[in-house]
Amino acid sequence: GEIQPQDGPWRFANGSPHTSGKCLPGLTAALAGQMPAPQSGPVTFARPFNASQILRSPQVAWKRMAPNHWRGTLTGAGGSAMRMEWEVRVTSPTRMEGDSIVRVTVPSACTLSTPFTFVRQ
Repeated sequence: GEIQPQDGPWRFANGSPHTSGKCLPGLTAALAGQMPAPQSGPVTFARPFNASQILRSPQVAWKRMAPNHWRGTLTGAGGSAMRMEWEVRVTSPTRMEGDSIVRVTVPSACTLSTPFTFVRQ
């Protein structure tokens, strides 16, 4: 069934980015700093939970992929040459994990994936 995250103080943490494809030098650092991310601090979740509550941006379209699994896509960023996505999984009432993913197609195909956790304190 669906997991309802607990209200309270949450902490966001990024892991180490992974790249695949042919990424230009310096692109990883440049893109990593541009990805919107959840903010650490107090959170009150709506019921039922929707991942749009952890990354509040009107430009991110969220879709429920499966129970406790969401995908957000940033619309209109960089035209068709760049796509930003977030995969979010609610693994318990006090933990979410996922990846922020940037796909660049110009001048060469490159994917930057950064794992993250969002944990209730």
